[in-house]
Amino acid sequence: MGEAALILAALSAASVRDPNALNRSGKGDWCYAPTQSLSASEKRTFVGEIGASAIAAERRWHVPAPNLAAMAIQESGYGTTRLAVSANNIYGFKWPGESLARGLGKFVLSCQPDWDTGKIYISFATRADAVDFVASRLSQSRSYATATARYWTDSAPERTATRRRSLGFARSRRTITMLPRTRFGRSPSWRATRSATDPKTSGFYGSLEPTVIRPADNEGTSARMPRSLIVLAAVWLVAGPLTASPASVKSLTAQQYIQRDGLDKGIRNFVAAKLKPRPYFMGRSVNDCPVVTPAPPGFDGAEVVECTYTEAGLDGWVRLAIPTAGKLSDWIIAAAKKCRKPEVCAATLATYTWNSNNYSFPIAGNIVEPGTSAGGQSSDPTNLIFVYGVTIARPSFLDGKTKYGKDAKGIANLPIDDQKRCSLSLLAVADGDIPEPVPLDTNRSCTKLIPAQVSRPAAIRQDIYIAYGDPTKSRAQRFSAAGTSCPASARKVEWLAISKNGFIDALRTGDHPLYDAAARALDAGESANDLGRKKCPKSRSRR
Repeated sequence: MGEAALILAALSAASVRDPNALNRSGKGDWCYAPTQSLSASEKRTFVGEIGASAIAAERRWHVPAPNLAAMAIQESGYGTTRLAVSANNIYGFKWPGESLARGLGKFVLSCQPDWDTGKIYISFATRADAVDFVASRLSQSRSYATATARYWTDSAPERTATRRRSLGFARSRRTITMLPRTRFGRSPSWRATRSATDPKTSGFYGSLEPTVIRPADNEGTSARMPRSLIVLAAVWLVAGPLTASPASVKSLTAQQYIQRDGLDKGIRNFVAAKLKPRPYFMGRSVNDCPVVTPAPPGFDGAEVVECTYTEAGLDGWVRLAIPTAGKLSDWIIAAAKKCRKPEVCAATLATYTWNSNNYSFPIAGNIVEPGTSAGGQSSDPTNLIFVYGVTIARPSFLDGKTKYGKDAKGIANLPIDDQKRCSLSLLAVADGDIPEPVPLDTNRSCTKLIPAQVSRPAAIRQDIYIAYGDPTKSRAQRFSAAGTSCPASARKVEWLAISKNGFIDALRTGDHPLYDAAARALDAGESANDLGRKKCPKSRSRR
């Protein structure tokens, strides 16, 4: 059968519908999947609608329309996922906080599995609103500003020529390919690539543009997507004659790796795949994260680096201990084998701790994360201070909102030199050393260690350690050592030593005591969401 016949056969495929799919109870990875299989004509209708919205969004925000359309197709299953049907959220965009959501509604994805934290998503009035919102977030992100400007500049001659020909799309020598990431919601990251027909090009969103077609501006006319593009985009996921299938391009879940390869090999393959690209705080570094030599005492089994980076418009400095994929896998596998259902336990541990912190262990410094990570109300990016894997209350010296003003996004930004001096002072205090004086820190706030709750990379809080930690110690002993998560006044600085020593012992023995505690908690019926930060009730004043 020739290629043309294959395409015609794919386009004539009948719809497959399950009237009960949207009402399925329970939780699982199926929650993200399309709820029905559409006919070719229905797919054409979706692509035509989204294509017109993407063209309008490109004119307004200068983000490439083909990529916006390709993302919507892939993320929403042609508009058939639960999020797409119930909330018009065709990009799987999580709730970013009130300030960024700009009055948009909320939708709770109740069937989302426990390993994926954050079940609240944006609810859009229309699909066009979703396209416009995602395009606006991409265009306003400092991480994508250069790529957006370059695309708009490079495509100007083609837009002009195409407008003269009154065509909707034109061929291009270059395009912008989008790859998914999940740091703040599910917004994409993008990079310039060669033609999508080049076999060296990677990225599934780019492969949805087999002829590298680009939208024209079409100013003054009603924007519409030509039939040629509708057919190409609709055929791509159905027949896939020009590239690998989506299943082979999209990464597998930990559970899928285990089902395919078995427990040990599956976890090793999953962790290796996650750690293959550099974490965002290393990939965005401006100093290439030089290795610290010699390594701090006890950290010989890990690579220790110092990174200066920019994320979401904020600057950060951090000293990180990076265990190998092999060591991390050893910790997860050893912990999971203490559970009655080791495969389930391993998949949950591997996924939960990756989503929580990218398997990172910040020895000292700043990591930029959503404010909700530290108990705030907003998901706006925030500088969080760490010592030995635990968040520390920000010293008043680094109170950027009052001392340094705000950047264009209204978020406090902290000078790198001040971050480093203060973080190293806090680290010295944690080690029992005399810290170097920090200039202008008149009240010595950089010597005051006030720990928060969660220890990385196992991502458990004090209460979980007390209930399920070191079995050679009594619960009273664990309580005495760690303090409790709530109230904040009951937390102890010794929690930092437990976090540090657990990591160092794991490097030496291959068995991480805090991963073991997390596994015992899961085995006892705790969910992954129960392991991390706990919202403490507000204390009532006495009358």
